[in-house]
Amino acid sequence: MTVIDPYYLSVDGVVLGTYAHMIEVYRGLDTLAPVRRSPLLAADRHGSVPSFDPEYDEATLPIVITIAPWDADGAVTHAEGMQGHVQDNTDTLKRVFGKRSALDVRRFMPAIGGGTVELQAYAARGRQVIVDGENFKRMFGVDLILPYPFWHELPLISRASNTAHVINVGGTAPVADMVLTFAGDGTLTDDLGHEITITGSAGAVTVDVGAREAYEGGSLAMNRLSLGAGSDGHWMEWPAQTTVTVSSTVGVAVDYYNARH
Repeated sequence: MTVIDPYYLSVDGVVLGTYAHMIEVYRGLDTLAPVRRSPLLAADRHGSVPSFDPEYDEATLPIVITIAPWDADGAVTHAEGMQGHVQDNTDTLKRVFGKRSALDVRRFMPAIGGGTVELQAYAARGRQVIVDGENFKRMFGVDLILPYPFWHELPLISRASNTAHVINVGGTAPVADMVLTFAGDGTLTDDLGHEITITGSAGAVTVDVGAREAYEGGSLAMNRLSLGAGSDGHWMEWPAQTTVTVSSTVGVAVDYYNARH
């Protein structure tokens, strides 16, 4: 059995699980994203017309990182002593969380059914960070904003081109950012009612469901793509922990990640 540190995170390669930086309270590390729904109001009816097919909003992980007055090994080696380590450790977090681009966040969790799985998310920082605490021990509170798909389970799952696939979806969040590579013209359907058709192509067409884009020969080719009535705005979506059968009239390669809240 692999021992997993439940408090461990790494952000852009900085491990929040050493003597220098650590998360001591689990609160905030697991967050179920809120949902957006539009209830319909009807005359002469109490409440609203029920709506049980909402969209996920972004997830917010409010974490608090302890900044300690020593190095990652727990030793005092700075020329300015403990105060020097406090400042260095604070500056490391300011460098990471102060960047303008996406943060690469990683953690390890027990896999469903056994073993371990590495999770990856691309996050933004929310709200102003206020460093609190005492002279030799500080608390760095930060919000990590995770858009869908929240966490990807690594590695990428790749299915070679074929006219039929049985997808055993894992994770805890639906997969709605798969990449489908059509060998040419054809229609792909799943047993949930989604349908994607490619017409007028002169070669392979890649459909990026998460980005809502289609490419042929590296160029945007949205005119090659059409959707069936069951696809709606999602194009294609597979619920977590289900088996989905996909069939097509042309060879289609499938790449996807299982996703987690």
